[in-house]
Amino acid sequence: MFSSSLKTIPKTLTTKLNCQRNINAIPMPSKYIKEVWGRVHSIDSFTAIDGDGIRYMLFLQGCNLKCKSCSNPDTWSYHNEIKNMSSKEVIKNVYKYQNYVEGITISGGEPLLQPEFVSNIFQECHELGLNTCIDTAGQSLPKNWDMILPHTDLVLFCLKHIDPLKYYKFTGMPQIVAMKFLETMETMAIPYYMRYLYIPGYSDDYKDIDKFIDLAKSMKSMKAIEFLPYHRLGVDKWKNMGMNYELESVPIPSKKNIDEIKNYMINSGLKVF
Repeated sequence: MFSSSLKTIPKTLTTKLNCQRNINAIPMPSKYIKEVWGRVHSIDSFTAIDGDGIRYMLFLQGCNLKCKSCSNPDTWSYHNEIKNMSSKEVIKNVYKYQNYVEGITISGGEPLLQPEFVSNIFQECHELGLNTCIDTAGQSLPKNWDMILPHTDLVLFCLKHIDPLKYYKFTGMPQIVAMKFLETMETMAIPYYMRYLYIPGYSDDYKDIDKFIDLAKSMKSMKAIEFLPYHRLGVDKWKNMGMNYELESVPIPSKKNIDEIKNYMINSGLKVF
């Protein structure tokens, strides 16, 4: 469940990058931050693909979306066999890697569903001088993100689909909640990457792509679009859990098709990676 590759990280990485910090976040001494407990699915001590620089990655258990392409359906339930950890226990573990990482990224599941746990970890990380990031679909009550965002330096935000009806069919949740979360990030001027899911036959209609482009170009705090092509890495989990994977017949997009849509977005004036 928990992985670490400390011995493979070269000493040159002990010099941290100058990751952006939330200027409104006021570090609080650790002794004043109370210990709370959370449901943790797994930990990856080092990742370079979920936020700026090398990250400590914490995956939480529990998600209210049921995305048809989900790679980790085993994170959905709150009642699966999981590890309960306290915020202080997490920070004690993060501290071991403090000189090797730029920050922490908390993903899920949906991290917004455990607001006090995430908020307290982020406050502790700021005390350590680490950058904080959440990987989220923005699906929770506003009171939850009101607890987390003031202590968040960066957001990886996945808008599952630009069309409200297609969004609902794909996730089982209303799009309006995610859009309100996006509006809140803009109001608070929190930097974020907006993720675009490219799934053939689902999100490759150019009318939808144009709407997505228009939305993205109107955003002020967005750093770039992260282009996520469809893959089948989670199919075995669906089968092992006895669940029907509805996208079984969806083809893996070709490099030509990926480049075509990415370049279309880039030529519109967006920064895409």
